[in-house]
Amino acid sequence: MVRKTYSVPGPAVEGSEPLDQLAGRISAYFKTNNYQVKEAGETITYAPKPPTFIHLRHPIPLLSR
Repeated sequence: MVRKTYSVPGPAVEGSEPLDQLAGRISAYFKTNNYQVKEAGETITYAPKPPTFIHLRHPIPLLSR
């Protein structure tokens, strides 16, 4: 497992993004890249989504020449 920590300027820094807007943007980034929230609190932990499998009702015939 690789652990990365990102720090961004908080609301006390002049000219920084509003906290709700920043949190939404970060969350959208991780969801777009197939991550889900694993733990949420003072620190939010994201983990990769487990793979999903498509179950076919009818098997696809093999095509051969």
